[in-house]
Amino acid sequence: MAALTHPPEWRLIHRVPPEVPRRLSGRRYSPAALSQTLVTTIADSTNTDPQVWYENDVRTGGTAGIVDLTGLGGNLENSAPLPVGAALLTTDFTNQAKSEIGVLDAYGRPADIFGSLQLSYSYLKATNVGQSAFAAPALRLTFFNATCDDVVSADDYFMTLVYEPYWNYGNSEPPLDTWTTETIDGDKGFFWSTRGFGTGNAAGGPPLNTLNEWLAQLSTDFADADLVKVSLGVGSYNQGQIGYVDNVSIAHSAGAGYSAAYNFDFTPVDTTSGTDTAVAAEAGVADDGGSRAAFDPRPVPLPSLWLVPLVIALGGLAARRNRRR
Repeated sequence: MAALTHPPEWRLIHRVPPEVPRRLSGRRYSPAALSQTLVTTIADSTNTDPQVWYENDVRTGGTAGIVDLTGLGGNLENSAPLPVGAALLTTDFTNQAKSEIGVLDAYGRPADIFGSLQLSYSYLKATNVGQSAFAAPALRLTFFNATCDDVVSADDYFMTLVYEPYWNYGNSEPPLDTWTTETIDGDKGFFWSTRGFGTGNAAGGPPLNTLNEWLAQLSTDFADADLVKVSLGVGSYNQGQIGYVDNVSIAHSAGAGYSAAYNFDFTPVDTTSGTDTAVAAEAGVADDGGSRAAFDPRPVPLPSLWLVPLVIALGGLAARRNRRR
C-alpha cells in the first residue's frame, strides 16, 4: 500500500487530532475490560487520549457538559436510565450552533467488527418552544485509513457515518421529554455519510444504509479502515435543542473483543473553592478540570416574542432541507 498525504489543513477540516493515528496504531482491539466507566467531566477539544469523552465539535451557540438531574422531576429525573446525572448538549437559535462530544479509541476495522458490533445510547429531547422538531442527539462513527490502494476511494479515506433517530423513526419527529434508548448493530439502524471511501456527502439525508450495507458498497479501503471515534451530538442547522444523553455502550466480539459502557454523572463542586455544593448542584455546575464553568440544565432562554415565528419557520426549513452536519 502506498501512503497518501493531505495538505496540513486537512486535519483541521476533518477534526482528527494529528496524534490519533500514531497513538492508536498497534491498538487494533482494546481488551474487553470496561464494565462501566463513570464520566464526570468532558475534556476540552485538545484531548487525544483514548477512552476520554471530550468536546469533539462544539461551535458558537452550542454547549456541552454534565449536569445533575436531582430535583428536576418528571421523566427527566425519574425515568433516567442511570442516576443521577447526564450529559447535556444544547444549541441556541442560530444555524451555526453545534454540540458534539466524542470518545477516541482503536475500536477495530469494519470488515472485522460489523458482524458483531453492538451500539446503544439513551437520550431525552426536552421541549423548547421554536426548536427544530426533527432533531435529536445523533450517533456518529468516524473512520480513518492512513493508507489506500483502491482507486474507488479517490484519495478520500476519512468518513463519518451518522445515525439520526429521525431517519430511523420513519421520518417522524423524535419523542419529547421521554428517555429513549437506541440500539444499533451491523444490520439494524440507518446511517448517512459525510463523504469518503467512494461516496459523496449526503448532507444529512439519503442514501441511508445499515453499517453492513455501507461495507458492501464502499471501497475496499473502508473495509480495513479504523473506527477511531464514536460521537454523540446535535449538528448545525438544528436550532433550540436541549438534549440529554447517558448509558452509552460499545461492544463487539471480534478478535480479543471490545466492551465499553459509559455513565455520565455529576460531581458537586468542592466547597473549598468558594462555591456552595448545594447551589452548584442545583445550577448544574460541572467540573471541567479547573474552569468550573456554570452549566444550566434548564431550557435555554427564548428570543424576543417577535422573533418566535421567524425561528419556527427557519427551524422547519432546516429540518426539511436536512442540512445537518
